Amino acid sequence: MERIELARVAYGPLYTVGLIQERVAETLPSRIGYVRSAAMEPIEEYGGLIPDEVLLKYDEAERSGLFAKFWVVTPTYYRAPQVDPWIVAEVAGTKLCAVIARGTTCSLGDPVRLRSNGGAFDPPFAIEDRVSLNA
Repeated sequence: MERIELARVAYGPLYTVGLIQERVAETLPSRIGYVRSAAMEPIEEYGGLIPDEVLLKYDEAERSGLFAKFWVVTPTYYRAPQVDPWIVAEVAGTKLCAVIARGTTCSLGDPVRLRSNGGAFDPPFAIEDRVSLNA
């Protein structure tokens, strides 16, 4: 119970894996004929680029000792991943997860907004708050 409370204080609300996958998929715009979903893989196996800011948040969360597993969750159309990795961590001894960091693609192309879980499901920031994945 103590880990759950500490994780909530440090990272905000906790969610089930299913809810996180649903919310990640919903970050993609609806397209006729396309199925939105989310691919989830252990962070150690993720082959894509992860921005430095996200890696710093991951490192901090890993050192906290609160989490047993870390995943990269990417929104997909069918199985084609998009450029929107989220870092999600499972609180040790539970089935609850915290969103450690997330990116949100905007209509301008590849810009990504990084954010701690404090408002992980909030609308996007202003353009000047976005960071490029290629940075």
